[in-house]
Amino acid sequence: MRQIGRVVKTEKNRVRVRVERIAACRGCGACGRDIQTEEFFAHGIAKAGDVVWVERNEERARKNSPYAYPLNALGLVLGAAIGSVLGKGNETWALIGGMLGLALSVPALKLPVFKKGEKGRTTAWVVSVNDPENVREISEEGVCPKALSWSDGE
Repeated sequence: MRQIGRVVKTEKNRVRVRVERIAACRGCGACGRDIQTEEFFAHGIAKAGDVVWVERNEERARKNSPYAYPLNALGLVLGAAIGSVLGKGNETWALIGGMLGLALSVPALKLPVFKKGEKGRTTAWVVSVNDPENVREISEEGVCPKALSWSDGE
């Protein structure tokens, strides 16, 4: 994925780039959305304040969410059942057992068996620096569609 951003910090052969993703526009803000910013390091050479075109791979961190809810539910139910048996039908023991079963199921997700894969690292690199087209695009103000419709009398 390619994005245009501004360099905010430089290191040896890496730069910290700030990319603004416009949620709606840069106009009046009538839509209630704002500009979302993201900062990341990219490989390349540029100075602070330069406008850069950055290429990023789409590899993201993998999550173990398919296992989280079933394992937590199983821990809660088994803990409640064991607590109820040990407490001879007492609801308090079932409640305590359920909470303990749930508490023990959370760290179990960290076991290698439940890992879906290694976390992917997002890598980025600078493609171009201070291209006039990119400088113009990052400096232009957006036009709010609502503001245009209001000026038309609709």
